[in-house]
Amino acid sequence: MFSGCMARPVPALVMLALLLLGLSATPALAAPTVTLFAASVTGPSGGLWLPGPPGTPGHLWVSDALKGFCRVDAGLLTTCDVTARSASQPSYDPATSNVYVPDASVRGVGVARLHFNPATESIDAVTVLRPTDGLAASRPQASAVDRLTGSLYLGFKGSANIVRIANPSLGTGDPAVVVAASPDGRLTLSLAAVDILGVTELVQANSRGLAVVVNPAGCGACVATALPTSALGLAAPVSLVSDSKSLLYAGDATSVWRLDLSASLSTSNPGVYASGFSAVSGLALDSLGTVYAGDDPSGGLVPLSGHIWSIASATAPAPAPVLAPITVPGAPTIGTASAGNAQATLTWTAPTSDGGSPITSYTVTAAPGGQTASAVAPATSATVAGLTNGTAYTFTVTAANAIGNGPASAASNSVTPLAPLAVPGAPSAVTATAGDAQASVTWTAPTSDGGSPITSYTVTAAPGGQTASVVAPATSATVSGLTNGTAYTFTVTAANAVGSSPASAPSNAITPGPATLPVSTTGPVVLFTQNPPNPSGSPMATFTFLASPASTSPVTFQCSLAAAGAPNAFAPCSSPQTYSGIANGTYTFTVTATDATGTSGTPVTYTFAVQTLTTPAVVAPSASLLAPATAFLVGVPATISWSATACTTGASGCNIASYQLQESVNGGPFADVPLTSPTATSIVRTLRPNLLNLPIGATYAYQVRATNGQGLVSAFGVGPKVSVGLLDDTVSTSYNGPWSGNLLLGSLLGLVHWSNTAGAFAGPSNPFLGTGAALVSSVGPERGKALVMLDGVPAALIDLYAPTQRASEVVWSASNLSAARSHTLKVFALGLHNGASSGTRVDYDGFLILK
Repeated sequence: MFSGCMARPVPALVMLALLLLGLSATPALAAPTVTLFAASVTGPSGGLWLPGPPGTPGHLWVSDALKGFCRVDAGLLTTCDVTARSASQPSYDPATSNVYVPDASVRGVGVARLHFNPATESIDAVTVLRPTDGLAASRPQASAVDRLTGSLYLGFKGSANIVRIANPSLGTGDPAVVVAASPDGRLTLSLAAVDILGVTELVQANSRGLAVVVNPAGCGACVATALPTSALGLAAPVSLVSDSKSLLYAGDATSVWRLDLSASLSTSNPGVYASGFSAVSGLALDSLGTVYAGDDPSGGLVPLSGHIWSIASATAPAPAPVLAPITVPGAPTIGTASAGNAQATLTWTAPTSDGGSPITSYTVTAAPGGQTASAVAPATSATVAGLTNGTAYTFTVTAANAIGNGPASAASNSVTPLAPLAVPGAPSAVTATAGDAQASVTWTAPTSDGGSPITSYTVTAAPGGQTASVVAPATSATVSGLTNGTAYTFTVTAANAVGSSPASAPSNAITPGPATLPVSTTGPVVLFTQNPPNPSGSPMATFTFLASPASTSPVTFQCSLAAAGAPNAFAPCSSPQTYSGIANGTYTFTVTATDATGTSGTPVTYTFAVQTLTTPAVVAPSASLLAPATAFLVGVPATISWSATACTTGASGCNIASYQLQESVNGGPFADVPLTSPTATSIVRTLRPNLLNLPIGATYAYQVRATNGQGLVSAFGVGPKVSVGLLDDTVSTSYNGPWSGNLLLGSLLGLVHWSNTAGAFAGPSNPFLGTGAALVSSVGPERGKALVMLDGVPAALIDLYAPTQRASEVVWSASNLSAARSHTLKVFALGLHNGASSGTRVDYDGFLILK
């Protein structure tokens, strides 16, 4: 046994027997029973058997590289705490009900203290230990609790030190103190605390075998002394667990070993307790002596490829997976609501947990109003009737089992039921005016457009059936081809996307005939038949005219368009006469007619004003993600765009002299943003992204106003609030097919997933809401081609080749997505590359969402 701070000596006779004769000093143990306890885990790195309410056996909890620190219920991981992103070997202090979980991830939290509530078998409080001691930088991955003193011991992935935190249950614990260093000068793979006759011994697994620190709470600069277990076959242990007394279990590449530290080392101590595993990365032990071994053939690189095995001694039966108490189901995942006539249809996804009892039904509830609809499981859609057309609704859904109704889902997207589309109503107030072989007809638009905008009108004459059509919103038309001297009435129909309306009531009766023009004895008289309105908002003016008497032939015309106060400038013309490009001002149009005898009539004039310049009207700023670009955790490039017009034509930028753009961050005051030129209509801004697994921390708002060429300034046009969400490849991302995770310098969180297998795809695990999206990848000389699928359809074929490697590149973006519905995205590796590339690798580093 150990004493003081020295390692336990191996008896000389035993060593002699080991080295020369290979004899066993103790009898071999009977083979235990190995049973699969749970599957679909990822890189399990240790566990704990935690107690339950009185009269219950409790449950096994494990550290899973993908899901966190989780309870094992009926062979599945549930009730996961994700404080430690890369949860590693946990430890438990029964005196305080505290669980300590190291986080070995690159940007982890260090060590999390989780307070365990046995009555509810749940974590009810979380504290990060010693956040200012730099523990996270060394990536802790092993822990052990000294049950005699309550001290916590930690080993690291990035340091050879072994540290102690005294009083870890109080506040954030005492400052971390280095007590020893790994004898191999490298990392600590696992730790276990044992009690040998009232003295704590800390056992460490390292790259060369096992080492021990005796009485680590009582010595200063302790020595970690190597145990000669390598000569006995236990050369590369990666996981440890103890019964807190003298019994130690160690896992290596294929086996679980058993070692009694109160006995001398021998050829059977340590001895192989069970074998046939694939890299035993974590161990746990319950009060009955059953060992639980976690292994993962992929080493944690392929999600859900690991297992947990129960190893029961020959004297006790293998435990069955512990069934969780039956509860109500979890909340369904809301899908999409779609509106109908006084009803709406909702889809959803079944809850991840049925509470231990099969789901029997679902209930959908509308808000407002509370109308409901039920569906029998396994249906995942239902139609809610009795809704009010024109009212906006959202919906929630609950699942029910034999215990009762579970919690409600999140609210759905908002939809507004509408009556089915119909043809418009009939136009009214139809009035006809006779002309020469024609008639002018006016009417009033229908009171109902049938739910679809009116696109056109058709006027029909009776008798004869002659027609004339005009595009809405015009409410007048001229029907030609009529017979002079015949009486006509007219009806009008309106048309929309559904069809044509009923005909209106007939108009008044009219009889077309030739126009009677006044006769002049001094020359032809000009009559205007069309002229622009006064004032006119158009820079174009068209005049039509004719001469009287009609018998005067031939007649020639002279026209002049002159600004107010300017002399006439006559030129030959004919009807119609059109002028374009007229500047703002007042003008007089003058026309004269001359008959064949050379006699000219009196000039006829029309004076009007042109007003095309107006006060500026702005279109509020909007944002879109920039691609190609480089993304960083502290900033993502986005394009802010806007426009304005100060002309009646509505042309963008017309008569605009300058813009003033302002930005607000996190609801703060608006401040001016410098522009590249006074009339610039876009600018690239760097927006701080928000990690989607954390609360939103940065929102932006933009407003713009314009000044026209006359010095008039518009009101500010305020755009919607904007935020950029970042979904890293290690969070809420699904991978299908072979994908590998590797560290890559310059990537968003230091890690990317990649695949070069055609058909492998990756993307966000859940649909997302937003108005824009972008893919973050890396480019390089061995990168291939990828296909981006947005909402189930191809969006882009992207080539990730570049002569030099660059990480955190925004390689694709999409804008103007509907904010009213959720979207999906998948990135497919195609196994293709261009002629300059040396490989087909496709990297998935993260996903940006513009909201």
